[in-house]
Amino acid sequence: MKKNICLLLFFVMLFLFPGCIKKEKAIVINTDEYAVRFSLRGEFVRLEVPSLKLSRHFRAYSCMEQCRLVVDTFFMIPTGGVEFYKRITKTGSGDSAFLVERFVPAEHCLIWQIEIEGGGQPWTTGIQTVLELDDVSSLLFWTPWGSPEQLAPAFTSREVDNTWYDPFAPRPFRNMHLVYGGHPMLGGGYSVPLVSIFERYRDAGFTLLMSTYDPLLDVSLQTTPEGKIIQTRRNNRIEKGKKLVFTTLVYFHRADWRDVMKKAVERYNDDFIPRCMKAGEVSGCGAYSSRDDADGEKYKKMGGIVLWKASFDFPYMGMFIPEVKSGNEKWKRIDCNSAGEIIPRLATYTSIDQMYASFASLREKGFHPLAYFNMTEFGAGIEYPVPEHTKTYAFPVYKKANQFLYQNFPSALVFGAFESKEGWLFRTGEQHLYPRAVFYDRPYHSWCRSVVMDCGDSAYASFLLRQAEIHIKNFRDMEGICIDRMDWLGEYNWKADDGLSMIENRPVRSLLTSWKRMMMKLGPLMHKDNKVIFCNPHIHRIELMTHVDGVFDEQGFMWDNMNLSSFLCLYKPLIVWTPEGRVVDSAGVHYFEYQRWNGIRIRERPDDYLQKILYMGAFPMAPFPGNDHSLNPDSVMEKYFLDYGPLFALLHEREYVLEPHVIAVEKDKALVNFFVTPLHYVAPVIYGNSENVTVMIHYPALLDRSYALQIRALYPGEQREELLNYRVEDNVIYVEVPLKRRCAVLKIDK
Repeated sequence: MKKNICLLLFFVMLFLFPGCIKKEKAIVINTDEYAVRFSLRGEFVRLEVPSLKLSRHFRAYSCMEQCRLVVDTFFMIPTGGVEFYKRITKTGSGDSAFLVERFVPAEHCLIWQIEIEGGGQPWTTGIQTVLELDDVSSLLFWTPWGSPEQLAPAFTSREVDNTWYDPFAPRPFRNMHLVYGGHPMLGGGYSVPLVSIFERYRDAGFTLLMSTYDPLLDVSLQTTPEGKIIQTRRNNRIEKGKKLVFTTLVYFHRADWRDVMKKAVERYNDDFIPRCMKAGEVSGCGAYSSRDDADGEKYKKMGGIVLWKASFDFPYMGMFIPEVKSGNEKWKRIDCNSAGEIIPRLATYTSIDQMYASFASLREKGFHPLAYFNMTEFGAGIEYPVPEHTKTYAFPVYKKANQFLYQNFPSALVFGAFESKEGWLFRTGEQHLYPRAVFYDRPYHSWCRSVVMDCGDSAYASFLLRQAEIHIKNFRDMEGICIDRMDWLGEYNWKADDGLSMIENRPVRSLLTSWKRMMMKLGPLMHKDNKVIFCNPHIHRIELMTHVDGVFDEQGFMWDNMNLSSFLCLYKPLIVWTPEGRVVDSAGVHYFEYQRWNGIRIRERPDDYLQKILYMGAFPMAPFPGNDHSLNPDSVMEKYFLDYGPLFALLHEREYVLEPHVIAVEKDKALVNFFVTPLHYVAPVIYGNSENVTVMIHYPALLDRSYALQIRALYPGEQREELLNYRVEDNVIYVEVPLKRRCAVLKIDK
């Protein structure tokens, strides 16, 4: 790309007479696509993109919390760009660092990079990327948020608003404080580390996107009504002899979230695109059950089933398949209910052969079975400290689990470093926004008194990989695994060291880092045998999805979580949990009544409940026999799932179409989204406030074909497709769409 780099006002004199630097006004970098301007203080102050008629003045800079920054000098990079050299000193402690801030023009973007190296003992502080905009009255803000109306995590889970909001719409600047990854109980999160600014009155905008290859640990986002944006990275270790590098991409685009995400996907497609070739085929309504005797034809009419096996086949958590001598050697299943309580009863046993037969039966019925997997919890009835050999246990399984843990990987136990006695999931909103260091001297306990584990421990990681190998070897009909309990990834293990993170002055290991390192081994192992990896992402962060092929979101019916997962699954299947509930009749109107994890009871019309899931390109859990802490068969609710089954079936192997302004509803009389599958283009239209709406499709590929375009509509509860009328004006297709039950799904053959 051709670059024209110049210094305004005495550029040549700067090098001949360094003392004249105070007279300098600005540094300008021109490319064929854009021009950017920097102050001599190292601030990015202007962006101009002629093709978009975009011209914005602002202040964008890097800083470090509680630190003094001094700019020493700058150098022009011979191949293009500029570097600013700065000295950092932390107030009070005297900790120091050297910072190089580098701006390099690239194709379609500006690469903004900071490189930090400590000057003495290791230390840590918040590392900030700040953008201060001028007049924001003509600007809108957007990020891939869970809810555009929740401005911060709730103080407690009972204060979270259960209203679903369309996450694709931008908003004016407001006081907002979000946490990257969100929180399944508290909300107030975003799932891709980017911030976008849209012009209100012209089709233009620009985005700051953090690199997902960076060591992102705790990250937060703050905005103000005046247009100040602060992104803060915390708990990264700053040390001598080791460079800490963060990269932000500044790119420009049309004023539409689709164009923002299209460019993010192009840059970091490893995070967005599934690694397993058959990932899209493993889609359908969800189930979390041990049953394998359900009616396959019935559930095919609901859109198919992806069954996450809640089989409790393991003798205890983590030992999913014990080492046995033959396929018919039996072991005792765990005597534990879904609440984690041991329930003495007649022993039930299983074997590899028996599990194989169950997977085969499910596949024969047309279901997609996923085996249960968990990398953050192990055991049952685990004691701490290490129990004496003479210890008497309430149940034999407790003894076996304790012995195996302490003989094989005792150093994998997690000792938390932030305040919350029960762990990350049980934080308050204040603890989530402003975590306080507390170094616990006991490990966390979880389901059935298992303990929380760090898969960054090499011995434990080897054990998990061996468990995956046993599954692959023995269960041909298993589609893959679904990994549970990612909430523990929010923890830091203070009795380990990942070489990257630090709490106060103590080296620690982030379980986020442990996950990423573990998945670099587990992903290729599963994918080489064409097995998928799904996960239950209590923490919604795009870089955790690199080796993940789909999402089964247990918290998805708390709607901000569904929205967060949707941005992770633009090209991957997404299943949203349906909680236990029932249909109630109120004055002749059906309502689906269910309880959230926080104990609050919710009533929604079944149509409204299912339509928002359809709009987001997701699948709900179906009322399946044996569903564990989720919806069981109910004749009334089943009818709704059968009504919507043909509509959800259109979403198999769907991908978001990310062309800017590709689809809209005239006068915003309904919401509409747009997907592509191997066979069709699919456009769900929901929440209509009129009996008829006009859908506008601007997608030239639909008109550049040699055969006539046919657009059909499918409706809930109706088997017959209706052929719709349309007209074309200025390459825009206007479709007149009658709505039924406030909904329609448009189907266009490819």
